[in-house]
Amino acid sequence: EAPRHRSNAVWTDNASYAEVLIQAPDDVQLSCNITYNNVKIENGSLAQYNNDKKLWQLLFAPERIGLHELTVYAGRNDDNESSSTSVVQFNLDVNKLQRPMKFPLIYTQFQTKKCQIYTPLDGILKKGSVVPIHCVIPGATDVNLTVDSQWLESEGYRDPILQREITVGSKEVLIYAKYKQKSSYDGLVKYTVQ
Repeated sequence: EAPRHRSNAVWTDNASYAEVLIQAPDDVQLSCNITYNNVKIENGSLAQYNNDKKLWQLLFAPERIGLHELTVYAGRNDDNESSSTSVVQFNLDVNKLQRPMKFPLIYTQFQTKKCQIYTPLDGILKKGSVVPIHCVIPGATDVNLTVDSQWLESEGYRDPILQREITVGSKEVLIYAKYKQKSSYDGLVKYTVQ
């Protein structure tokens, strides 16, 4: 949907990331990346499904000013191989960047199950801080988190919404979901700590 009829994504001077919205058939899963001088920026992009608008929300976080290349990939959910093809590229010209950020690490099930993070979008959490977690995780039988590899008490999930507060530890925070067909939890999102 955006950017409509043009090859450049829109950059706002006070932003930490740019957004591209794309509509796709139900059986198509999108992913994306951002590069600068042909080098991929680690955790610089996030593809998530907006369940309200029925659109893929692709977010891109540059690390510096200059011309970046945004690539969107598409693959079918029913494919046996998890192959995806580059379907569109946008340029992103960043002329001012006040606060660079990184997105959390996203695991395959996050996109397959059409999950969405409302907060925190920043993948680096502050040690010892109290952080609200608000995500859409459709169809799980249970959702839980680990802080520094310790499981928390399961709370705050009512399909499809996870909403709770956690106290950040010193290493990492992971969000897991359990689905009907499996006895174990699948990793969805990983935050690092500074």
